[in-house]
Formats: sequence, C-alpha cells, structure tokens
Amino acid sequence: MKTFRLPLYSLILFSLISCLFFTMPLFSEESEPQTRTVALNVEDDSLVNLKQFGISVTLPQTNVITGTVRLHGKESPLRGIDIVYTDKNGFEHTLKSNRDGQFTLINVAYPYTVRAAEKEYILRKASIEMSDEQITHLTLVMNKKANIFAMIFSIVGGLGIFLLGMRYMSEGLQTVSGPTLKRMIGLVTNNRFLATIVGVGVTTVVQSSSLTTVMAVGFVNSGIMALHQAIGVILGANIGTTITGWILVLDIGKWGLPIIGIFAFLYLFTRKEKIRYIAFTIMGVGMIFFGLELMKDGFQPLRLMSEFEALFALFHATSYLNVLKIAFIGCILTMIVQSSSATLGITIGLAQTGVINFETAAALVLGENIGTTITALLASIGTSTNARRAAYFHTLFNLTGVLWITAVFQWYLPLVRSVVGHDPNTVVMSDGSPSYPYVTAGIATVHTIFNIVNTLLFLPFTRVLASFLTRMVKESKVKTGMVTKLQQTLLSSPFAAVQQTKFEIIKMEQVTRGMLNTLKAILSGEKRSQSVINSIFKDEEKLDSMQSEITEFLTDLMSEPLPIEVAEECKEHLRMCDELESVSDYIAQILKLILRLQDNDTHLSESQIANIMELHDEVKKFFNLVRECERNQTIQAEYDNICAVSEEITSHIRAFRNEHWENASLTKMSPLVNTAYTDILQAYRKIKNHMLNSVEVQAL
Repeated sequence: MKTFRLPLYSLILFSLISCLFFTMPLFSEESEPQTRTVALNVEDDSLVNLKQFGISVTLPQTNVITGTVRLHGKESPLRGIDIVYTDKNGFEHTLKSNRDGQFTLINVAYPYTVRAAEKEYILRKASIEMSDEQITHLTLVMNKKANIFAMIFSIVGGLGIFLLGMRYMSEGLQTVSGPTLKRMIGLVTNNRFLATIVGVGVTTVVQSSSLTTVMAVGFVNSGIMALHQAIGVILGANIGTTITGWILVLDIGKWGLPIIGIFAFLYLFTRKEKIRYIAFTIMGVGMIFFGLELMKDGFQPLRLMSEFEALFALFHATSYLNVLKIAFIGCILTMIVQSSSATLGITIGLAQTGVINFETAAALVLGENIGTTITALLASIGTSTNARRAAYFHTLFNLTGVLWITAVFQWYLPLVRSVVGHDPNTVVMSDGSPSYPYVTAGIATVHTIFNIVNTLLFLPFTRVLASFLTRMVKESKVKTGMVTKLQQTLLSSPFAAVQQTKFEIIKMEQVTRGMLNTLKAILSGEKRSQSVINSIFKDEEKLDSMQSEITEFLTDLMSEPLPIEVAEECKEHLRMCDELESVSDYIAQILKLILRLQDNDTHLSESQIANIMELHDEVKKFFNLVRECERNQTIQAEYDNICAVSEEITSHIRAFRNEHWENASLTKMSPLVNTAYTDILQAYRKIKNHMLNSVEVQAL
C-alpha cells in the first residue's frame, strides 16, 4: 500500500496556522491591551473637554474614570484640588484630590466635561490614557495662578535680599582683607598696568565697581591719587566687577537658604572675629543666591501672561535700533537701583526663566555698564575738579565701549557663543519645565569680554586721556564750606573712609608743623609782619574746623557696626586729630603771650629767649620723631626711645623754670615777664604731652 506524504514545508506551514488559531483566544483574553496617551485641548482656564476631535472615546464598562492632579514642571501631586463633574442624572458633584493627587469619577455623563474649580491654580494641560478607545486615566497638570502682588513681593523681596547679600559679602571681604586692601592702595604708582591690577583686586574684594570708582574719585579729591593713577584703577574696576557674573554662574540657588542658616549660626555663636566675618561673607553669598532664586520664582509666571509676552516681544534685539533701546532700558534701570550687580541679577533671573532671550539680556548688560557710572557722577558733585574728571572718565569709558560694541553686536554674539561652547538660548527640559543652563555663562561672558577689550583699548592712553580731561574740564574753585575733603559717600566702605580720614590727619600734621616753623621765625625776630602773625591764627582756626569735620565723619562711621580693628583705628584717628588740634591751640597761646609782651612794651631777656628757642627746637624735634614713627608704623619699636626723649624735654623745662625762679629772687623782674615766661614753658610742655598722648594711643 502506498503511503501519502506531505512535503516538509507544508507541514511547517500547517503547524504555524494551527498554533495561531488555537492561541488567538489566549491573546485576546489574557494579554495586556496597548494604551496610548492623547493630549486634550484646554479651552479656557478652568474647563477641560474630554471629547477630543477626531477621536471617538467611550466610557469603560465600569463607567469609572480615575485621574491624577500634579503641579506643572514637578512630579509632586496636588492635594485638595476641587474636581467638579456631572453624572448621567444631571447632578453636579465636587470631590477633592487625595494626598497623592488622585481622584475617581463615577457614572460620568456625556460629553464628559470636568472642571478644576481651584482659585489658586489654572489648568495648564490635560491628557487621557486610552485603551481600545476607552478612557482609562485622566491627568490634569496645574499651574499656580499668576498673582501680581505675589510676583511683585517675590521680585522686590528677592532683589532686597540679593542687594543685602552683596553688601554683607562686600563688608565681610573688606574686613577679612583689610590689610591687603591697604597694601593694594599703596601699590598704586605711575605704572598704569599696576594701577589697573590694583583696581581689579580692590573690586574683587569689595564686589562693587561703583564703590571702587567712588573710592578713586574720593582719593583724587583728597590728593591721595593723581588723575592718571585713578584712571588706571577705574579701568581695573570695570574688569573686577565681572566677577559677580561668574559667581552667579554657579548653580547653587537651591542651596542659598541652607548656606544662610548654617553660617548665620556660625556668625552668631563663634567668638573669633576673623571666623565670624568669614561666616558673614559666606552668609552674604548665600543671600545672593537665595535672592536670585526668589527673583526667578517671581519672574516665572511672566512667561504665561500674554500681556507681558507681547510687551517683551517689542524689545527683541533684532536690529541695531532695538539693541540701543534695550541698552537704554538697562541704563535707566541701573541708574535707579545704583547697582550694576543688582541689575545683572535681574537680567539673569529674567533670562533663566525664559522671559527674555539671550540677545536681549546681552543688550541689557551693555546698558547696565553705562548706568553704573551715575554713582561716581553723584559722588563727584561738590568735589575738586580732578575728582570730577575721574568720574567723567568712567562715563566716557563705558559710553564709548557700548557705542562700538552695539555697532558690531551681530558679530559680537557669535564670539560669545564660541567662548561659552554652547548656544545660551539652548532649552533643557527638567521635570517637565524648561530651563536655560548656559544663559548665565553667556551673560557673564558678554560682560567680561566687553570690559576686558575696552580696558585693553584704553590702557595705553591713560596719560593722554588725563591730559584731554584736564583741557576739557577747566579748573574751578568749588566752595563746599568744608575745610576737609571727606566724602559721606565713602562711609559705605569703612576701609576707604578710614584711609581718607588718615590723609586728612596727615594734612593736620603738616599745618601744625608749619605753625611751629612760623612761630620760630617770629620768636627769632626773622619774621614779624602782621600777615605772618595772622597766618598762625588762621591755621589754628583751620585745625579747629578740621577736627570738627573729622570727628563728625568718624562718629557717623562708628555708628555703623564695624569690625574691632576698624573701630579701634577710628578711635586712634579721633584721638590724634584732637591732640593735633590741642597742639595748635598752645602754639597760638605762645604767640599771644609774645604779642602781649610787645603790646606792653616789655621784652624777655636774652637768656630767656635763648632758653625758649632751645626748647622750641627740642619740642619740634620730638614732634618730627613722633610723626616719623607714625608714618613708618614703628611706634611700638620706638616707644621706649620716645618716652626717654619726652622725659629729657621735661627735665629741661624743670631746669629752665628753676633757673628762672632763682634769677627772679636775685633781680627785679616784671610780673608780666614772670608769668609770660613760665606760661610759655608750660605751653611747650603741653605740646610735648599731647604728642606723647597720641603715641600712647597707638602703642598701648
């Protein structure tokens, strides 16, 4: 019998069909259906229509829809959100999302409308998960409503904390780096490069180009710096101020509050002053980042408001005219705030939240460089001509730089992008929310390149510019009614205020030395004209005024919380100006005694005049010794020698007095000569004592 055989390939095909036939029920009953997510149209702020055009949706057999509510940009669920829907019987139901943001809708009516009836939130987007054209899950993503007052409070509060942080960081750095700052100022010479480096260093420490420029203007006004030296410092200050932008590049905004808390405790509970002010400085850094984070939170809702979006659309840096407009806005904003660091923080906050693009932010930064010059211009009001020239240079530098940079703006930004290595406008989605990780580095680079290039262009011409400003700004006598050149604007920098006071005390010492020289010329008979005599009384009045102004200035300074070292230096300066003023009083008293003798046609004997001249030379030599030690800061080392010289002068005065009483007992002497001579000896002793007092203040 012949056997029937199927071909091998037929057997394989038959087996596959059979398997498919028998397994179909298994797949249809037990396998999980494929689900898909469909985005829904949000028709207004509160209504979601579950009927998506082009898609036929049906309720699940259970007639139940589950859902989740969460906050936009974050995975965190929103609890307690009111969900309102209508059932098939026409009744409206309200339920709240639970702690996990979940809710369940039962017996939902067609056309499946759901409302999120929450006052503080608006619906940003909605989506449904579907399987076999049946709704399986509803997701509602909510955004906090843009509250104008909350936005303003967040922005203003953040800006205030930011500015306070800048001040704390500046004060802390100045305190910790006080001796370094003094050495830096001492390094300013005719070398323009060294002056520029000093400007960079000082601004890095004080964290404010405005403050450094005001210091330079004040030092020029006082005569501590020449105009061309101040120009070098101002150039360096413009580079140093870019450090603020690079500090903000550090992405540690979320750590701002913990930094404030940790280092506030360290500041409050440690006893070592240096550690306290290091903690104070870092606490300021934390406040800078926390303030910036608050400003960012305040700016965030602006992206969702069509009015602001339309407003900022008018200021896109798409043309040269628009770039100038935006730069002008940055200039005005900085003039109002009087801090380029603050407006830089605002610009970064707007750019990081996507309210403005990188190009707009770059144009704003350029304008901020012009606006920051207003602080120095205000500080120069009522100062010397040279001080005003220094302030005008600061304006000229920034204005010229902005004019040529804006002219090449379209070529400048590609250079910035190549330096950063990324397009600052790059958007990265993080937790469902857009972020701009490279925009801060881009803004800092715009600021840095602008100032470095401008400084390099201006640096070779510092003396030429000083001569140009000297010719353009004519010399004028500014009558301020003040004898000293102390500026209240420098009170914001205790270091600079103390330095300026020190210079005024040096001027007091020079006036006092001149009075001693003039008195000797009168005693010796070399000069006895009325004008020479009047010059001593005028100088004495001048020193009275100087002491009064220095005392008032230092009292204002000491009313602020100061480091112990600065407070002690203020006390030393108060004592020294008081002692110098007292010395001038006794010089004037000696002259009055001499004039009194002349008016009564009575004269001292030749031996008495010789003794007074000898004593005068000794006291003047002692005066020079004390001032020399103070200048060279060798008071401690020379203290014993100074005391020895003081005792020697005292013993000579005793000898002269004993000799006088002995002569008075032997020969008849006019009572007026008797009292005048002893009073003159006593006056010289007082002068010596006051100089010794100023030494003891610094040595003990």
